[in-house]
Amino acid sequence: MADLGFDNITVVKIGSSTLAHESGLDLATMRHIVTDIAQLVRENIAKVVMVSSGSVRIGKHSLGDDVRGLKTGKATLNQVCSTIGQADLIHAYQDLFHREGLDIAQGLITRRDFSIRQRYESMRDVLLTLLRVNRIPILNDNDLLTDEETDFTDNDHFAAYVSAMLDAQRLIILSDVEGLLDGPPRAGGKVISQITDAEDAKKYLWARRKDQSSGGMPSKIDAAILMREFGIPLYLVNGKKPGVIGRVMRGEHEGTFFSSDEPVAQASQLQRWLRVGAVGTGKIELSTVIADLLRHGRRASVLSIGIEKILAPFKKGDIIDVCDESGSLLGRGVAQIDADGIRVGDERELDGRSKSPIVIHWEKFGSTKSVTFAPKSAKEGPQENT
Repeated sequence: MADLGFDNITVVKIGSSTLAHESGLDLATMRHIVTDIAQLVRENIAKVVMVSSGSVRIGKHSLGDDVRGLKTGKATLNQVCSTIGQADLIHAYQDLFHREGLDIAQGLITRRDFSIRQRYESMRDVLLTLLRVNRIPILNDNDLLTDEETDFTDNDHFAAYVSAMLDAQRLIILSDVEGLLDGPPRAGGKVISQITDAEDAKKYLWARRKDQSSGGMPSKIDAAILMREFGIPLYLVNGKKPGVIGRVMRGEHEGTFFSSDEPVAQASQLQRWLRVGAVGTGKIELSTVIADLLRHGRRASVLSIGIEKILAPFKKGDIIDVCDESGSLLGRGVAQIDADGIRVGDERELDGRSKSPIVIHWEKFGSTKSVTFAPKSAKEGPQENT
């Protein structure tokens, strides 16, 4: 894969509650978001990739009373509404960006596209090439092809995956709240200006709002945890405020800033894919010693001597989920040999030297210690923000 990367990519995720209201598209908000992004692109401040929600909500408004007459399941209804709303959404973006003298490109992607390495590499190359020819990619989950059990929980997770794939310099999430609050809104909670450890932010999850979309604050914190592992800062701001993107880019105080100051080990594109894209077919449990090494970011190949159990079979070249004794996922790697060729436990020559074969080489292992996103069907914790 050619190295087409940039050093100034900004991913902007726009929530459905920011883009839509009861009467359909919030064109005033869309207009100032587009104006902000256009200024960044024209002045060469950043290359921008957008991840835009809103198609389902807009599609439901477009269908109006026809929704009530549809005898279908909720998942199918959402897919129908998304395909209708996506057309309206992208048309509105196209019109607004054309007024700014800029062109867009549309990409509809599924979680499965990330799991297949050839598709993952193709996505990355296409997106980087679009940026090179000065197009603004606008991405959304492809709800028509969605398998609810394996899809992204929401577009916060989707945007985090895209940011990691492109090695972005920042992820800006535009919501309809001011940021992460230090207490329940009804109790006068104030916006926390900076979070240095995204894991600690979980203690600031308050009562869930009835009208919130599928994401909410838990998914944003999960995204911030993943971004920290890649050294990518995340900004959570109120997208309904004109000029907010520009203020973030100028370093002005706005919303909540999830910082990423700790040094991060460089990861190859294969390792990035293993961390944020790949899905394991095989599964192994490691000994405590090897698990501790990997858990603390040490470069260590997995030998058969370090495997306690083979939990799911695999062939050479398959992706293996690597777990500790508690079942927690440590990472994923590419199998060097078939599971059938492994004798679990200590294998030594007469002189005492290990003859254990390498099962996963350290260069083909990607740590996933940060967070494993749950499918849409999984229940999320209570919270107030969206």
